[in-house]
Amino acid sequence: MRTHLSCMDVAERTSSQLDGLLPSGAQMLGTSESLPWKGFFIEKHAMTPGERVLGISRWHLISALGKRPAFFEGKTAHGSVLSFIKPPGALTLVPIGMIPAVRLCSSSELISCAVEDAVVQAIAMEEREGQPLELLFKTGIRDRATGHIVNLLSEEMEAGGPAGRMYAESLVQALVSRYLALASSDFSPQAPAPRVMHPRLLRRLRDWMESNLHRDISLTAMAREANYSSTHLLRSFRASTGMTPHQYLLELRVAKAEGLLRDKAPRLIDIASECGFASQAHFTQIFKTRRGLTPGQYRREFAS
Repeated sequence: MRTHLSCMDVAERTSSQLDGLLPSGAQMLGTSESLPWKGFFIEKHAMTPGERVLGISRWHLISALGKRPAFFEGKTAHGSVLSFIKPPGALTLVPIGMIPAVRLCSSSELISCAVEDAVVQAIAMEEREGQPLELLFKTGIRDRATGHIVNLLSEEMEAGGPAGRMYAESLVQALVSRYLALASSDFSPQAPAPRVMHPRLLRRLRDWMESNLHRDISLTAMAREANYSSTHLLRSFRASTGMTPHQYLLELRVAKAEGLLRDKAPRLIDIASECGFASQAHFTQIFKTRRGLTPGQYRREFAS
């Protein structure tokens, strides 16, 4: 089982990986650095008035402003000063490369998701079918779906990653797809209808998931098992089952827990571990959401 991580403790001992890309005075409130996420990370910062100098980003950044508006000053191409306001939840999209200077004139919070170029390129190659990729720096834009995904990733980071790697990787796949749609001037979000999986492959994937329920299964590992890309797997699996791989995995875990709960002997904490839940509390939360009863209530009603 995974242990809950205190993001405040992590922040106290970890410097930001985004140093130089945020206005001076930014204080880190949380980071996913200690979580087993690969190819991306999340940081949350408290922002105070300060200046961000012209810099270079090594990641693709998708950042969402907090619940308060923020006031900025920047320079136009002609050198004059331009004042502007970003509303709560406003997004900034930063492709790899130059990031312009700006002055923050108010306090705010910022959630930033940084994604490695290899991850973005792999998804773009599949979605754009080999067409050239040109991404633009954009700031102050609104997109409800993108903001929602960023907030979900932030919540998962702050909770210590209890939902597992497949959940976080699936969110990042969706986030990068939205990023490509928003940051590219010629990208069309219309994707071809996904093809369903062959029933034999679906059965093999189900068997593989069931044999690995006790592990923190990643989307990458499942895609490798299917000989698919992660993007292709997400689309085809949902088209075939009506669920994402993560939703399907949770259902398999709950179904296995039901069988174990019918026996009065195993402790709830041991069932949680055997079925791959992050903790007994996480087990209880998921089980009650999906079955309408807590594990204890289910055992009292159905145990022989």
